[in-house]
Parts: sequence; structure tokens; C-alpha cells
Amino acid sequence: MLSIAIAAPATAAAAPKSPKKGDTTAPQTTITAGPDASTTSESASFSFASSEPGSFECALDAAAFAGCTSPKSYTALLLGDHTFKVRARDSAGNVDATPATYAWQVVAEPVADDGVCAIDPADGQAALTTAIQSCPDGSRVSFPAAKTYHQTDSITIEGRSNLTIDGNGSEFVSSAPNDGSLKKPNWLIFESANILVEDMTVRGNFAGGARTGVPQGNQFNHGFQIYGGDGTTIRDVSVLNVFGDFVNTAASGARSIGGDVRAGQMPRNVRVQRLTGTTAQRMCVSFSAGIGMWLEDSNLSDCHYAGVDLEPDWSDVPLRDVHILRNTISGFYLFAIAVVGPYDVDAIPGDIDGIEIRGNVTPTASDTCWPAVIAERGPMSNIVTADNTLRTLYDGIRYREVNTGSITANSITIQASPNYCGPPIGLPVRVEEGSTNIAVSGNTSSGY
Repeated sequence: MLSIAIAAPATAAAAPKSPKKGDTTAPQTTITAGPDASTTSESASFSFASSEPGSFECALDAAAFAGCTSPKSYTALLLGDHTFKVRARDSAGNVDATPATYAWQVVAEPVADDGVCAIDPADGQAALTTAIQSCPDGSRVSFPAAKTYHQTDSITIEGRSNLTIDGNGSEFVSSAPNDGSLKKPNWLIFESANILVEDMTVRGNFAGGARTGVPQGNQFNHGFQIYGGDGTTIRDVSVLNVFGDFVNTAASGARSIGGDVRAGQMPRNVRVQRLTGTTAQRMCVSFSAGIGMWLEDSNLSDCHYAGVDLEPDWSDVPLRDVHILRNTISGFYLFAIAVVGPYDVDAIPGDIDGIEIRGNVTPTASDTCWPAVIAERGPMSNIVTADNTLRTLYDGIRYREVNTGSITANSITIQASPNYCGPPIGLPVRVEEGSTNIAVSGNTSSGY
């Protein structure tokens, strides 16, 4: 039986007003016009109608319903899937209980293809970087099949656009020193647009078990480090044994140690798809800043701190429109997925907004008494956790200082006895102080 602890009352979303006496029939809402199902336009306009006179309420994606009129327009939409919803309210106060919905996708402009740029560089990151720089923007950089390259620093893609890096099954092995003195990711992508990296193995030189011992240094030797830019995709890539994260994003001002994490470009529209990551001495994946971020269909294991960390480095750093979808995460020290505000001060309202955690699986519990999924140290808003299958030693899902969100249809197994971690006992779902408008329903639990 599911148990929910609520330390402070969570306020339900405002319910429609009761209809006036005599009229209890809700109106029907129809969307009459919208964008193409797939479009490159970052704007969208919707027209809609009701079967009765009255007013309308609209919502985009995870946002709450708000009053609107037809037509309703949106601008500056991010790449990815979107859903528009509209419901009618008649003059008696009846509200359409089945809002009309419209789903569509904003896609990137096609990457220009000026042809394949086949390269076969000498070993070493300098030769690798130079070979890539020799290929013009708009080309497909193609490495030889199944070759191995070695590096002692970062292969750098800087200020480029419309470029595909096809590893063609090759492996890139780093022996950069793991002393925390410099940021030496295997691949460094800096302030670039529409970059696709695919079909390669990236290997660091971290040999220890990720969850044993104390993490050393600053651990900046990530597999992929993305600073700023717009439209970076990492797909069908394996990352192994890195002294850092498999993938990390940050503002471009954070490139140097001690750099300003609030300066420069914020990364936008980053997609990590079908990543296989094994053994990281920090997080599996860390989005430290960004607007429009996706981690999808990936298999992540053996990470010292955590699976996925959604945590701005500092206040006034945005982390919005983030989607953690259908990933398998196993072997982590703390939590599987965390949405956490910055340590310096409370997050600024609106900076952490629109986080979707859906369809993920954690076959194993963490090594410590942390929730499998945690959202805390806000304010943060529109946090959705749904359809996940989670194992834990303590709480399954915990929200604190979340304004508007939901915890629905999750399957939670508490692996140890409920008091294994000491008081308070672990619960499948815990909604705590400072959280409002949180819908909790349809969750199941076992082992509790």
C-alpha cells in the first residue's frame, strides 16, 4: 500500500468553480487550426472554439492552465515535442473536463551537407583537432572505420556550425592527468551550433571502481563537455572510465577553472540519445546549465556520486525545459536522478522550471540512504515524475520547495526494511515543506 508523508500541506491546483444551479452541462472544446506536426518554426499559433459561449484556458507543455483567447500564439519555442491544451468554460462555470490537445514537434533546420570530409589524422589531440578544423562547416567529418586514436588533452570543436562528426566505430582514448588542475574532457564543444557527434567510443584513463574510495580532484575530465552553443546532439556513443561525467553542460564562461559559470552563452537544445556509459568518477550525466535538454534511451552505470544531476552551479543560471526519458541507471552512490538548486543561495524563481522525469528504470538501489529521485532546494516549478520503475533503500521520490508538479504512476520498491536508514522511515513518496500544487496519484510500492 502506498504511503505518502506530507510535512507541510500541498495545495491542490485550483479547481473549476461550481456551476450555477440549473446548468450542469460542460462545453466541448475544439482546436480548429495549429502548426504542422513537424516544423522548423519556433513560433506557433492556435485557433479554437467552444460549443457554448464563455471563456477559454490554455496550457503549453507542463505549464498550468491560464486564461486565453483565440487565436493563442507562442514564440521562442525550443526544439523538441510540444503539447498545447485548451479547455472551454461556459457562462454557468462548467469546464470542459477533456481539454482539446494538439501535439507537434519543433525540429532543427536541416544540417547543410556540403559532402563527406573524410579524414585519417595522426595520433594525438592536436592532429585530431586540426583534421576536424580542416573540414568546412556544413560537412560530414568521417573518421576511418574502427580505428583507435590517443590524446593527452581535449579534441576541440569551437565556433563551428552544421557539422557532423562520424566516428565510424573508432575509439578515442585519453591519458590526460587526473589531477584536477585543468579541464581536459575527451571532447570539448564550445559555442557551436548544430553539431552532431555519433558512432564512437570515448575512453578515459580512470581505472578504479567509481563507487569505492573518495573522489579525487575536481574531476573535470569528462567524456563530453558542452559549453554554450545551440543544437548539440550526442548519439549512439559509448563513454568508459572517465574521471568526471560521461556528459556535462555548462555556460561557456566556465571553460577555465575558476571561470564565471554565469557568463557567456548558456547551452541550448542539447540532446544525448542512446548513450552507453560505464564507470564515471563523478555523475553519469550532469546538466549544470541549459535551456532545452534531453537525455533519452541511455544505459548508465557505475557512477560515484549519482546517475543524473540537474543542478545549476550558481544562482541566476537557467535549467529549463529538461527531459530525462526512458533511461536505465544502475550502480550509483547517492541518487538516481536529482533536481537541485544552487548551493550559493536559493534558486531564483523561474530558473529551474519544466523538468520531466519519465519512463526511467533503476534496477539497483543506491549505495546510501538517499531517495531514488529528489527535487529540492528551490524554488523550482513544473517538476513531473511519472511512469518510472525505481528501487531504493529509503524514499522513492521526494519533493521539497517545488511549486507545481506531479508524482504519478511510478512503481517503487524499497529494497531494505523501512527503518534501514534510521528515522524518519523511508516512504515511497514524500512531499515536504514549501511544496504546493503537487498532484500525487497512481503510484505503487512494494517492500515497504
